[in-house]
Amino acid sequence: MMVDKRSNWLQSLIFGILLLCFFSCQEKNNPEKPIDLSTYQVEPGFELQVLASEPLLIAPMVMDFDLKGRMWVLELPGYMANIDGEGEHDPTGRIIILNDRDRNGRMDESKIFLDKLIAPRAMLLAYDGLLYAEPPNLWFVEIEEDKPGKKILVDSAYVLTGNIEHQANALTMNIDNWIYSARSNARYQRKNGNWIKEQTAYRGQWGMTKDPLGRLFYNDNSNQFQGDLVLPMAALNNPWLKPKHSIRQQIASDQRMYPLHAAIINRGYVEGSLDEYGRPRRITSACGPMIYQSDLFPADYNGNSFVCLPEGNIIKRNIFEYDAEKILATQAWEKKEFIASTDIAFRPVNLYNGPEGAMYIVDLHKGVIQHRAYMSPYLREKIEALQLDTIVGYGRILRVVPEGDTIPEFPVFDKEDVIRLVDKLKSPHVWVRDKAQQVLVQNDLKTAVTDLFDLAVEREFSIGQIHAMWILHEWDAFSLLTMKDLLNNTNPHLSGLAFSFLENSSRRKDFDLVKTANELSQRENPELDAYLISSLGKMESDRKVLQFYKMMARRYSKNPFYAELAVSALSGKEQAYLDFERMGKVSGSDLWNELFKQVIANKKENKLNKEMLPAVNNPNGDKRQKGLELYRQYCSVCHGEAGGGTQNLAPPLDGSEYVTGSTDRLALIMLHGMQGPIHINGKRYEFNAAMPGIGENPNLSDQDVLSIILFLRNAFSTEGTDISTERIKELRELKPKDGTMYTEELLKEFENMNKIE
Repeated sequence: MMVDKRSNWLQSLIFGILLLCFFSCQEKNNPEKPIDLSTYQVEPGFELQVLASEPLLIAPMVMDFDLKGRMWVLELPGYMANIDGEGEHDPTGRIIILNDRDRNGRMDESKIFLDKLIAPRAMLLAYDGLLYAEPPNLWFVEIEEDKPGKKILVDSAYVLTGNIEHQANALTMNIDNWIYSARSNARYQRKNGNWIKEQTAYRGQWGMTKDPLGRLFYNDNSNQFQGDLVLPMAALNNPWLKPKHSIRQQIASDQRMYPLHAAIINRGYVEGSLDEYGRPRRITSACGPMIYQSDLFPADYNGNSFVCLPEGNIIKRNIFEYDAEKILATQAWEKKEFIASTDIAFRPVNLYNGPEGAMYIVDLHKGVIQHRAYMSPYLREKIEALQLDTIVGYGRILRVVPEGDTIPEFPVFDKEDVIRLVDKLKSPHVWVRDKAQQVLVQNDLKTAVTDLFDLAVEREFSIGQIHAMWILHEWDAFSLLTMKDLLNNTNPHLSGLAFSFLENSSRRKDFDLVKTANELSQRENPELDAYLISSLGKMESDRKVLQFYKMMARRYSKNPFYAELAVSALSGKEQAYLDFERMGKVSGSDLWNELFKQVIANKKENKLNKEMLPAVNNPNGDKRQKGLELYRQYCSVCHGEAGGGTQNLAPPLDGSEYVTGSTDRLALIMLHGMQGPIHINGKRYEFNAAMPGIGENPNLSDQDVLSIILFLRNAFSTEGTDISTERIKELRELKPKDGTMYTEELLKEFENMNKIE
C-alpha cells in the first residue's frame, strides 16, 4: 500500500529508474572491470578513491590499520546473503589483512588471518594482538608473523542477543586507555597480561566515535548523533542514579536526509516517509559515526562529524558546536550531502580517520541491508521486484582525500625511539596520536616519563597534552611539580582533568583537595566546574565538601546537568547533603534537592540503575528468562535495557500505562507497530521513526510474544497477566484499518469498538 496519491505514471517512472540503477550497478560491479565512481557526487574539492574491492574482499564491516600501514578487515558475508537471511550462522566470517605491496595507493594482496567465524561483529588491533567478537564471546588472539597465536577468552557475555542488528560492536580504544563498545555496558582493559572488565552505561546501536577529550558519540538507526557531555564514567558513580542530562544526549536534532534517487526503505509505506519522488525524507539506518580530527581536509572540517546512511547511499556531514553543558550537531548543508550516490549497492557502514588524515569508508556494497527479523512485507516486495537480493559477493574500502593533494607517507613507529613516540602525541592526525599513546602504554615504555612531563606542561595548549596526561595517569607517574603546573593551567580541561586524576593518584596526599577545588572554582568557568563537581565528592566527605556543593547549587541552581554530576559524586552522602543544605537554604535550589530526594527514594525502593549491573548469559531458574532474551533482542535497543526509553526514538516502558494497562492493547502494539506522537503519564513524546511491529516476523511465535509480555509486566509493572497464546493469535489478525500501524487515536477507536480487556 502506498501512502500518498501519486499517479500511476509517476510510480512507474520511479520503479523504472530504480531498475536502471540496479542494472547499471550490476554492470559496474563486474570485478574484471575498473570501478566506476561516476554515479557518486562528492563535495567539491574532494576526491573519492577505491583502495580495495572484490575479489580481494567481500562484505566488509569493520577495518583497522596496523603499524605497518596494512588494513585489517572483518568480513561478514553471512549477513542477509539472501532475502530470507539464511546462512547467517554458517562459519563464513573472516578477518583478512590487505596490503599495498607496490605502494600505488591500491591494495593488491589479501591474506586470511582468521576464517570460519560465525557472525563476527567487532574487531580491534590492540596490545600487539587482535580483539574480535564471535557471539557470544569476545576473544583476544596474539599475532605471530601474521598468524593467530595464543587465544584468550576476554568475555563470555560480550554479545547477549541473537539478532545481529542488536549485538555489541564498534570496539573503540578511548584516550582514557579503556576499550568501549556500542550496544554494550562493558569496557575492557589489559594490565599485566590480565583482562579487566568494568561496567559502564549502554550507548548507541551501530558504531562509536570520540572527540579529542575522550567523550563518546554514537547513534541508533533513526538518530544520526547522540553522545556524552562528560567523560565516560564521570556521571556513573551513584548506583541509584540513572543519568538523563549528562550522557546519551541528543546531539543532532535534524534527522532529514537528501538522497539523489528513490531509495528503498523498510517502512516506505508510512505516511510522510517518502517525498513526491519516492526519496526517503528521514534517516532510518544511521551507523558508523566519525568525528574528523586531522588537518588534511580544510581547517573548517576539523571537528566535524560524519555518519553513514546506507539506506540512502549517503554519507552526511555535520558541524559540531560545543559549550559546557551542550553539544549540537548541525547539518552542514540544506538539501545536500557530503557524499551521495545513485548506486543502490553503495552501503557505507563504517567511517575511520586514516593515518594520513584521510577519511576511510567501509562499503558493505550489497542490495539487502535490512535484517529479516524486521523486514516488512512492503520492503520484501520491493526487494524481490528489483532483485536486490542478487547483489551479493561485493565489497569496497574507499578513501576521501582533498582533490589534487599529495598524500603524506605512512608514519613510522619505532618502540625503541620513545622521544619520537612522545612527539607523535602532538600530531595533527588523531590516528597517529592514538597509536603513539597505545604503543607507549601497552608496551609500558616508562622511559618516556620525563618527555611526557615536558609535553604536559607546555605553555601553548595542544591536544597532545591531554594524551600525555592520560599516559602519566595510567602509570601513576605524575611528579608533584607537573601536577601543580597542570592545576594552575588556565585551560579548563587541563586543570579540570588534573584535579579529577587526584582521586586515584599517589599525589593526592600532597594537596588539600577541598581548598584546591575552591580555588579552582573561583575562576567561575562552567567547563572546569563540571570536572570539580563530578570529582570532589568521590574523594572527600567532610562538611567543607558539602559546603562546596552548596556553593555550586547556588551557581547552577536551575541546571540539571550539574545537579546530576553532584548526585553522582556524592553517592551515599545524599541525606547528609540535604541536611546540610537545609541549615542555610540555597535560593532556587529545588531542582538539586529534588534530584537528591529522588535518589534517596530509589535507594529505599531498591531501584538500581540496572544498566550498571553486570550482564550475564543464560542465568538459570527464571521462567521469564526467555522474555528477557527476546526483549534484549527486539526491544531494548530502542526502549533501553532498563525500560527508560531513548530520546527522540522510543518512550519509556517502566511505569507506562501501555505496559501496566490492557495486555490486549500492549499485544496489538507489539504485533502491528505504532507511530507517534504518544502520551505516557500525561507527557507527550515525539519520535523520529515509527515502531515496527513484530507480527510479520516468521521467527517469532505466539509463545514468543507472550514471553515478552510476561517479562514486560514483571519488569516494568506490578500487574499480572492472563493473556494466552490463543488470544495473541486472534490479535495478529486485528490490523489497523489503514493497513499500516496503530496510533493513539486508532487504539482508542479500536478499544471502544472491540472492548479490549
